[in-house]
Amino acid sequence: MSEKPEEPDFEALEKDLGLSPMDEEAMQMHELYNSLVRAGFRDKQALYLVAMIVNDMNEQAVIIHHVEDEDDEDDSDPGSAD
Repeated sequence: MSEKPEEPDFEALEKDLGLSPMDEEAMQMHELYNSLVRAGFRDKQALYLVAMIVNDMNEQAVIIHHVEDEDDEDDSDPGSAD
């Protein structure tokens, strides 16, 4: 019979790499943002979507302040998909 592969010890790997749970969350948010930009969303739209997803996942209030960007002058409604 074949032996079952040993389960990876993610906690040990985390400790070896010096990663905290917050580091992991930050990397996931960054990868999500990059994926949205690659899919064709503008930077500002991708950032809003990541904030909305994180907000829904945490069920806590995330306050987004409207910031005027020179390159996003036509983004009067960040929720619109154009």
